[in-house]
Amino acid sequence: MTLSSITSSGARVDNVVYFPCLNPPYIFLRRIGVMINIVFAGVAIASTVMFASSIPTALVLVMSGLIISSITSLLISFLLIHYAEESKKLCEQDSLVKKELLSEINTLRLDNSSFKSENVKLLTDNQHLEKRLSVLMEELEDASSELEELMHKSTKDIQAYESYIEEISEMILSYKIDLDLSSREKSRLSRKVQAMQEEIDLLRQQVEQSRVSHN
Repeated sequence: MTLSSITSSGARVDNVVYFPCLNPPYIFLRRIGVMINIVFAGVAIASTVMFASSIPTALVLVMSGLIISSITSLLISFLLIHYAEESKKLCEQDSLVKKELLSEINTLRLDNSSFKSENVKLLTDNQHLEKRLSVLMEELEDASSELEELMHKSTKDIQAYESYIEEISEMILSYKIDLDLSSREKSRLSRKVQAMQEEIDLLRQQVEQSRVSHN
């Protein structure tokens, strides 16, 4: 984002060009001109009044023209000084606005960097949790296969596998609580966890049936 056009006096900060306001030198020169015009106009007026009766009419007209010219020059000088001072005030206000914009832009960039870091962290956590859930799914499938083989064994073995299934279920629930992902990933992993939960419920029913058959 560029706030101003390129110039040799500008200072570039994070691709944003800022230009300091300089006090125009012609303000000082114009003030000197005003004082000279005042002195000249005063001398011309005094000379015209004092020597009006003894000098030719043509010279009086010339002096009058000089007086009018001096007064006009004074008015123009005052207007230029006023315009220069107003321009300086506007330039200082513009500088303050630009500084505030620079501060806001830098703050937004810091927030954006922080958001990107959080996003990378969430993606890393997502991959870790997905791998962990895959491992738990494999362990659950192995436990299901072994449970089918142990359906005709002693009740003690069945209770041990039941405890093992409960432990896996608790681990899955803890991972389900720790899922702090985007809505799409969270929905996909939630469906996966729900499927695992349904399989655990099915295994529990098989354990109950096995226990009833042993009793």
